[in-house]
Amino acid sequence: MQVLRAILVVLVAGALATWVCWVHRLAGEPLGIPGLSQVLPSAPSTAEPSSALAGAAAKAVLSFTSNVECEPCHREIYQEWFQDQHALAWFNTPLLAQDPKLVECNNCHAPVPILETGIDKLPIIRTGRFEEGVGCLECHQNRDRVEGPRGGTRGACNPTYNESFAESIICSSCHAAHGSYAEWQGSDWARKGYTCQACHMPLVDAPVVTGGPVLRRRSHRMRTQRDPEVLRAAVTVDASIVDGRKVEIRVANVGAAHNVPGEISNRELFLAAVVRDRDGRVVREHRESFKTPRRTQRASIPSTQLRPGETRTITYDLEPEHGKVEIFLGYKLLLYVPDDRSILVEEKNLDF
Repeated sequence: MQVLRAILVVLVAGALATWVCWVHRLAGEPLGIPGLSQVLPSAPSTAEPSSALAGAAAKAVLSFTSNVECEPCHREIYQEWFQDQHALAWFNTPLLAQDPKLVECNNCHAPVPILETGIDKLPIIRTGRFEEGVGCLECHQNRDRVEGPRGGTRGACNPTYNESFAESIICSSCHAAHGSYAEWQGSDWARKGYTCQACHMPLVDAPVVTGGPVLRRRSHRMRTQRDPEVLRAAVTVDASIVDGRKVEIRVANVGAAHNVPGEISNRELFLAAVVRDRDGRVVREHRESFKTPRRTQRASIPSTQLRPGETRTITYDLEPEHGKVEIFLGYKLLLYVPDDRSILVEEKNLDF
């Protein structure tokens, strides 16, 4: 009996530990797991670039077996990628340990180079180095060379110009499956010539190669919904009192070229409104949720996402007395966490 109890305790503890890791990872918080750093890609060096090192790397024949090979010649870009969620793509899947042959999500969280399978096709999962997530090779390698948006360059990786890197199509392999690429295609932003890169890969003045001249290029640290400034540029909230009897709240997708929240069903944008009387007591509370249906349920469950350019108007009745309405617009990276742990997008207070 004691043996069975011990086994049960171990199983429960293991399940709880897995759940904690999952919640913290998807919530964008550090796991703090001892030894995790040993399976992540090597941290970029902070030392001054060595011209001898860069020169030796440029003369070497690359094996294209790891993203770490790209660091000596592209240190600044490697540092940007290392801080980006793409570098953690494998660890952003629901469980830390998965069977790569069975989990559909991993096609995009640890793909073979998309140029080899087709940039307009769903990737296939690679057979190793899952801990590197989505990096240099996954986007730029094409068998014995790398391809990118700059022409007339030379190097050990046999760089080759590919105009697709200046267009949103390069993002479609992984971001079409959840609908965001099609949403962008149907938006005014696409018609005006804005690309995915225009919003998510801001222009920076930095070297392309280690020790090289400062050039205008795209950052490889993506701007995403994890950045409150990005959220505030994408979604706004406005409100007014109508005839002293109603509060009208308008939530608008003014800056995102895709639905908000986008892509996966873990995210939630929500509106919380609290009506208080003149003494500060809560009279009424309201909550509206904007969520992405699971991909397998989109034919049967209506989406509450905000489409590009859409304004959603929500009206609540007020008590016939003076008071205050407190309005909070928040965003959750993981819909299971409490509202008070969400990212603040905007808040407003109205007296009536």
